Parts: sequence; C-alpha cells; structure tokens
Amino acid sequence: GFGIACFIGVLACICSLISDRTVPARNIKNKEEYDNNQALLAHSKEKYALRLKELNEAKRKLTQMKKNSIVPEKYLGSASTLLEFLEDGRADNMKEALNLLHQYWDELDRYHEMERHHRALEQENAQHNAQVEAALRRNSAAAERAADAAEDAAYWEKRKYYDDFFDDLIGK
Repeated sequence: GFGIACFIGVLACICSLISDRTVPARNIKNKEEYDNNQALLAHSKEKYALRLKELNEAKRKLTQMKKNSIVPEKYLGSASTLLEFLEDGRADNMKEALNLLHQYWDELDRYHEMERHHRALEQENAQHNAQVEAALRRNSAAAERAADAAEDAAYWEKRKYYDDFFDDLIGK
C-alpha cells in the first residue's frame, strides 16, 4: 500500500511539474494584457476628465441662460409655444404671450375634460344598449313561450271540442 501511495505521489509531482511549464508563458501574456489595459485606462481617464469639464461648462452656460432669460423658468418647457405666439403676431410682448399660453392651457384642460366626459358617456351608452338588448332578448323569449302556450291551448281546446263532438255522436 505504501509503495502504491508513493508511486501515485511521484506521478502527481511529475504532472504538476509538466503543467507548470506553461505558467511562465501565461504570465508573460497576462502581463502584456495588463500593460495594454493600463494604457487604455490612462486614455479613458483623460476622456472622462474632458467630458466632465464639458458637462460642467454646459451646466454653467445653462445656469447663465436661465439668469439672462426673459422667460420665467416655470415656462421654459413652453418656450417654443411662447416664441410661436410672438412670431405669429398673436402677442406683442411677453406678458401677452404668457396670457395666451395660460388660455391655451385652459383650453387644453377643457378639451381633455370634454374628451373624458364623452368617453364616460359612450361607455354608459354602451352599457345601456347592452341592457336594452338583454331585455329585448328576454321579452322575445317570453313572447315565443306565450305564443307556444297559446298554440298548445288552442290545440287542446280543439281536441276537446272534437272529443266532445264524437262523444255526443256515440251517445255518451
């Protein structure tokens, strides 16, 4: 048992030494890859710093534009509409343009409310129509049942008449 264990141990050592021959080549390859990545990292840091500087400059310009703007900050999202009012001649100054903008917003609110109201009415009408159709189906079925019952009653009345007639003839 001891001899077999030693033999297996020697084989394991030989295999590990053989596989270790590739370690230096892998280390060289990994070192080259690391060096290339370090060079890319420096370049990426430079690009990041440049983009950060551009971002800060853009933020500074935006802040300056907000300070110098004749349009209040609250209306910046609607600046193109305000400009359109001024260019079309519907407003002569910013105050008139802002008043027109508020009227426009009020009209939009009314339009959306009317649209919502019409959708609700359409839904209500659809429900009412469905109820009317269901009632018509029920009434139609009841009328058919009543007609069938009347037809059956007439048949049996006629049959009773014939039975009574023949009973009278026979002399019962």
